[in-house]
Amino acid sequence: MNQGPTTDDHIGFLIKTINDRIRQNADLAFSEFDLTGSQVNYLAYLTEQGGSASQKSIEDYFNVSHPTVIGIVFRMKEKGYVTVTTDEKDRRSRIVTMTQKAYDVKKELNLGRIAMNEAILQGFSGDEKEQLLSYLMRIQKNTESLAAPSERRKQ
Repeated sequence: MNQGPTTDDHIGFLIKTINDRIRQNADLAFSEFDLTGSQVNYLAYLTEQGGSASQKSIEDYFNVSHPTVIGIVFRMKEKGYVTVTTDEKDRRSRIVTMTQKAYDVKKELNLGRIAMNEAILQGFSGDEKEQLLSYLMRIQKNTESLAAPSERRKQ
């Protein structure tokens, strides 16, 4: 008798659907600023870095490809939220810097991110939130060692 997917079969699917819903809700929530959830996360990272960071550090932090960062940063630049300059110490490196427009909406964007996190964690106790974060961080660490399917076939 088939009892449906097992926990092992279902975890990846659940994480994917949760991610998709969060992305959709974030994109909707931040649309009034003409920003996507990803762009808001980039601005939060830049804020944590003192307002500017290299494109390479953005790639590393978000674990995304160079073309992905270039595309997201380009759209943010077109909207007036960042500037991009060449690093004077290393001409190969590009520095992304928040503009005054980004600083002007930073507080509202952060409040939106907090509200979204609170909605996601509604009904969880403090201990459950800490435990969930611990589990998610462990899953993230475990997935860092996974090879892409095409790489596994080569092994």
